[in-house]
Amino acid sequence: MSEVLRSIELRAREIADQWGILLTSLLGHGIDGNVWQTSRHSALKVFVRNDTYVRERDCYRRLLENSVRRLAGFAVPQLLDFDNRVMAIEMTIVTPPCLLDFGKA
Repeated sequence: MSEVLRSIELRAREIADQWGILLTSLLGHGIDGNVWQTSRHSALKVFVRNDTYVRERDCYRRLLENSVRRLAGFAVPQLLDFDNRVMAIEMTIVTPPCLLDFGKA
C-alpha cells in the first residue's frame, strides 16, 4: 500500500473515531481520494489534495444552502459534516442516477 493511501485511511479512521462512526466498507477510490460507507449509512470521502477538497466541500455547501437534492433528474448527496484538518466530507448515500463528484466543478 502506498504512503498516500495509508495516509488517507489513517485520516479516515481518525475522523470516524472523532465523529463516533465506523467505516464499514470501501465504496470507491480514485485520484482525488477514497470513499467509505459508514455505520450511520453515510459516505465519508477523504481527499488527497487540499485544493480538490476545498472545491468539493464548497460545492456541497452551496448545494445544501440552496436545498438542491436533484439536478436534471440526478440525485445529489447532501452534506452532513466536514473536517478541514483531515480533508474529509461526510454525505448522504444516494442511488443512481446520481451526481457524486464535484472536485473539479
